[in-house]
Amino acid sequence: MGHAEKPTLLRVLDRLGALTTLLLSLFLVHWRGLAEGCLDGLAVGFLLRSVLTREWHWCRQGFVWPALVWWGWLVLCSLPRQVPVPAEATASFTQALLAIRFPVAAFALAFWTL
Repeated sequence: MGHAEKPTLLRVLDRLGALTTLLLSLFLVHWRGLAEGCLDGLAVGFLLRSVLTREWHWCRQGFVWPALVWWGWLVLCSLPRQVPVPAEATASFTQALLAIRFPVAAFALAFWTL
């Protein structure tokens, strides 16, 4: 049996994911803005890797669906209720939509880099 080597893009993605995971702990302590960037990078990298490898088995894990339900509830609770929509409501809704990066980054740590 021969060992198939990973394509270059996956190797680079895996190394970037590992480096980002290592830097995350440092940045959480000293530079929170950079830590947010690391979380975003982990989330995007993980989803990109899942698309490239067609590996979505992590979706069937027990804590994934409750996290996604929480995010859906967050989005639902932040839906604008006024017309015209005030700027604060738009900002709240946008922030709720973007909050998906936190559970996806946790999935990346659990199923990819750690």
